[in-house]
Amino acid sequence: MPATESAAQTCPKCGIVLQDAHCPNCDGDMVMSRQEVAEALRPYVLISATALIGLATVISWAYPLLDGTNFFLVGLALFCVPSFVFYSRYGFRKDFSTSVLSGAKKVQVYTGIAVWSLLAIVVCNGALDRSFSSTQTIVEARQVKQGRFSTKHYSLVVDSWRPGRHTEKLTVDAATYQLAIPNQVVTVDVHQGFFGWPWYSSVQVRSFRGLLGVPSEE
Repeated sequence: MPATESAAQTCPKCGIVLQDAHCPNCDGDMVMSRQEVAEALRPYVLISATALIGLATVISWAYPLLDGTNFFLVGLALFCVPSFVFYSRYGFRKDFSTSVLSGAKKVQVYTGIAVWSLLAIVVCNGALDRSFSSTQTIVEARQVKQGRFSTKHYSLVVDSWRPGRHTEKLTVDAATYQLAIPNQVVTVDVHQGFFGWPWYSSVQVRSFRGLLGVPSEE
């Protein structure tokens, strides 16, 4: 047996070769390197990351929430919890026992469930919603951000129609962005949300109806 494999299967307390994750002599745990732990946790992290990406897509394009940033921050916090707990408890140790890995996997599973549940709730908030109303507001400013692969993200800052708020930030397509100039009146199709979280489906400028999700022609 190669020396590296023997060392990986040796109890750190007794020095005997382990046939399982626990030493039969002292019940000690097998020691794993940081890289081995990262490899073991990678599938769990990817599952949670997929839900987080889906959440960002839904709150920005499919059912864009008026308070979408807050929901994304909640999802991001849930996604970062495992790493925060892991490093706050174990620091930057180089070796970890299998019992530590088992606990980390459980935390990742619970985190994945939480992020996927949040995504499902947000989707249901829009998909099950049957409310509809149109409101007129004034464009205060236009914003464009450069994304990856030369993509651009367009948005309008408009006067808020909700009590206690000054402005709303609405994601729009390139055509709507070009037509909507500051101080111009636009019409927003607003929905109350099945769970009471308002979202919007389109932004209209004069006779032009700008549907969300239309790819830019630029």
